[in-house]
Amino acid sequence: MAPDKLRLMATVEEDHWWFRAKRELVSEVLAGAGVRGPVIDVGCGTGAVIRRLAADGIAPVFGTDLSPIALAAARGGTAPLLRSLAEHLPFRSGTFEAIVSLDVVEHLDDDVAGLVEYRRVVQPGGLVVLAVPAYQWAWSEHDVQLGHRRRYTRDRLRRAAEAAGLEVERATHFHAWLAPAAFLVRRTPVGRLLRGEQEEASYVGPRANRALSSMAAGERRVARRWAIPVGLSILLVARRPADGET
Repeated sequence: MAPDKLRLMATVEEDHWWFRAKRELVSEVLAGAGVRGPVIDVGCGTGAVIRRLAADGIAPVFGTDLSPIALAAARGGTAPLLRSLAEHLPFRSGTFEAIVSLDVVEHLDDDVAGLVEYRRVVQPGGLVVLAVPAYQWAWSEHDVQLGHRRRYTRDRLRRAAEAAGLEVERATHFHAWLAPAAFLVRRTPVGRLLRGEQEEASYVGPRANRALSSMAAGERRVARRWAIPVGLSILLVARRPADGET
C-alpha cells in the first residue's frame, strides 16, 4: 500500500464508518464463536482492529504487517507487533485460536498459498476471518494505488479458502448499498463527470459519518440471519478442520 494511503488510514480509521463497519463485523463473529485468544491480525495496518479486539477482552492479540509505517502507527498498545509476510508467518503451527485478515489476501500474488499459511498457524478447529473487496468490474486506479492483485466474488474467495484446506462456514457481502453507486461511477459515463479520486469522497463529515454508520449497523443485523448477495466487500468465515492435520 502506498505510504500516503497508510498515513491517511491512520488519521481516520478509528471513527470512519467504513473501517468501523468491518471491525464491528469481526467483533461479532469472534464473540459469537466464543473466541478468547490468542488471536492474530495478519496485515494489521495501523492497529485499529487489534485495539478493538483487546477492548473486547481477547488476549493475547498479535499483529503482523509488512509495512514499517503501518507498524509504527500501530505501536503504543500492548499487542505484540511483528513485521512479516502473510505467506510466511513467524509462528509455530497451531498457535492461534483465530486469525483475522482484513483486506489482505487481495494483495498476495498467490492467495491460496497465503491461506495455507493461515491454516497452518491456527489451531485445529480454529477460526479464519477474512474480508476482501468485491467485483472485478469495480477495479479502479484506487486498487492500483492500494497494491491489489484482484477483487473477488464469493465463489472465488470460497474456492481459494477450500483449496487451502479450510472449511467455509459463512460468506456474505457487505456494504451492499454502495454497489449500485460504484457501478454507475466505474462502469458508466457518470464516472467521467466526477473530478479527483472517487474514493476520497467517502471521507465524509460527522453527520454523514453517523448516518452511514447507522446504515452499516442495520446491514449487520440482516447479515446475522442471511447471506447478503451484493456489496462492495465480502466477509468469509472458515475453520481449520479439527482433525489435527498440518
